Amino acid sequence: MTKRKVNFLIILILGLLRVTSSIYSILKDININLGKAKNVTGQVTYADTRSIENFSIRWTTYKRVFYFTLNNSDQKFAIHRSDEIYDDLTSNIKVGDMVKVYYRPTIRDYNIYVFQVEHGDKILASYSDYNKDVSAKTGILLFIGIIMMTGAIMWYRKFNILKFMTGLVDGRQNQKQPTGVLPKAGRQS
Repeated sequence: MTKRKVNFLIILILGLLRVTSSIYSILKDININLGKAKNVTGQVTYADTRSIENFSIRWTTYKRVFYFTLNNSDQKFAIHRSDEIYDDLTSNIKVGDMVKVYYRPTIRDYNIYVFQVEHGDKILASYSDYNKDVSAKTGILLFIGIIMMTGAIMWYRKFNILKFMTGLVDGRQNQKQPTGVLPKAGRQS
């Protein structure tokens, strides 16, 4: 296999993985019914903010999350917000409090798929906030995947976008008037 084909396949597969993972995220995390989501009600055994390692192939990055555990769950729950401000959660969730958590189980060290957290009748972390964050990330991931796949195909086929656009413009300028068309009505001389 030539180097060009190998590069093409790598880019195509990476783009396909991005598109597939975004579609999976759409199906699993966006617009779910909380009544059908897995949930647990338990006593908080630990609650604090911390930095957790973010999955990355090239380098290690960290994101600040609100982290808590429950006495009757093996999941380590982590709520991430893009602004990374967790004052409301640290003041409302204390060790010993009873909370109800809606989530999707994961085998990762930290479960970042926390849909909603309730403390009594009060919603501390809402599903709408989670949905906004995940929808934005999923949309960006889907867009990048489509661009990668399209770019890989165009590059492999040696598609020249400039030549294509010039051809479109030249084609419109060189169009001939169809035969059998009557001249415009007007004053004859």
